[in-house]
Amino acid sequence: MTVRLYQQPGVPLVTYYPPAMNAAQACEADGCFVSFTDEELGAAVFFLLPEGLTAASDVEPYITGAEGLIAGNGWTMTGQYTPENALPYPWVKQVIQFQTEDRSAVGVALLGEQDEQAFAAVEVFPPDAGDGFAPQANAILSEMRLR
Repeated sequence: MTVRLYQQPGVPLVTYYPPAMNAAQACEADGCFVSFTDEELGAAVFFLLPEGLTAASDVEPYITGAEGLIAGNGWTMTGQYTPENALPYPWVKQVIQFQTEDRSAVGVALLGEQDEQAFAAVEVFPPDAGDGFAPQANAILSEMRLR
């Protein structure tokens, strides 16, 4: 798979992403948000990179809290677990699964730690896009580094 380098000034994330996806970012004083979207598949990988957090558990309220990603979008949490070598990403400390109310999209939030920085990597995709989306998401997630 051909990939492009994602590296932007002021953004603490470096990775590679497939050319079929569009990259975007926004940073404020409390952290950065980086997204990689495939408009054709209706799928995305995005990162929440809060400033100053070191433990994955500190990122969980951004995902599951009353004003977090899941509640804020009207989604439903469908599972939560601590991986035991179930994923190829050594930085993952907790996995949270969710779906949209109409089940038109499913997702997973991977809460992680790398180089004393905590973050969340989130995948959202239509259930039928799994086979086409999984290699794209893996290209991004397997190569990501924080700086």
